Amino acid sequence: VSDFTAPKSAAGRDLVAEFIDACHRAGMRVGLYYSLLDWRWPVYWKGPKKDPEGWAKFLEYVHTQVEEICSNYGRLDVLWYDGAWPYTAEDWRSSELNAKVRELQPDILINNRSGLPEDFDTPEQHIRASPSGRLWEACMTMTEYFWGYCKGDPWRSTRRLIQYLVTCASGDGNLLLNVGPKADGSFPAMAVRRLKEIGSWMKANGESIYGSERCPFSSAVGPLTAKGNKVYLHVFRWPGREVCVSGVGNDVKEAYLLASEDYVRVSKKGDRVFLRGLPSRPPDPYDTVIALELDGPPVGMPYKVEG
Repeated sequence: VSDFTAPKSAAGRDLVAEFIDACHRAGMRVGLYYSLLDWRWPVYWKGPKKDPEGWAKFLEYVHTQVEEICSNYGRLDVLWYDGAWPYTAEDWRSSELNAKVRELQPDILINNRSGLPEDFDTPEQHIRASPSGRLWEACMTMTEYFWGYCKGDPWRSTRRLIQYLVTCASGDGNLLLNVGPKADGSFPAMAVRRLKEIGSWMKANGESIYGSERCPFSSAVGPLTAKGNKVYLHVFRWPGREVCVSGVGNDVKEAYLLASEDYVRVSKKGDRVFLRGLPSRPPDPYDTVIALELDGPPVGMPYKVEG
């Protein structure tokens, strides 16, 4: 429906098809971003009220293009809309559009940026967990400000990016981490370095992230994740020799540093678990994870105010 495409430009290739084929060959699930906002159409700035006839033509273009995307590339797992503002779901005819998407891709997940809630929430440049049972992912940049490559944009530290990842996991959410490629398509060296450092941390501590859920316990030193009969304390603020976890309704069978499997002394008083004999300095510069093996799935204890 459009001549503004890679095959009809200097590239002469369908880059979307190549990307999706590569993901499928690697056994990866794949999502596509679609911007409803299109600055090449002057009617976008006028809107449906000032130019209803032009808006109708623009909508026909948008709906046809989304239908092409959902028809031409095999299985898609995610459709990630953006740029619906300042118009409404009614202006975009989003109910009709998304019904067609689901007809063509029955198993797809659709985000909340077409003016409708659909399947999942997408907080941007901040992390806010959705209520339990509602899917969500925080979309964050590796630099402070821009989604595309900008030479002067300050880079966020690896420690901060790992904390984003852990905070999302602790709220039963996903982290969508952006990398802005340079003009030649390559990733900036600083991005590659951070991704490798995150990968090394995940190699040692990924058990605490993959397949994890919210944990009903709490601690002043960092968030917790849970999986089966295990709870993982992510120590962002290293306290020294002792850590306390509160709201624990289980017995703790053992505790150990996840990366090294070094055991940690554990005791319990009421709903509080004390982890003692820790190193004076954090073993991991980004996030030291302490695993607690429980007598069953984690059971939280409500706070009691005595008076």
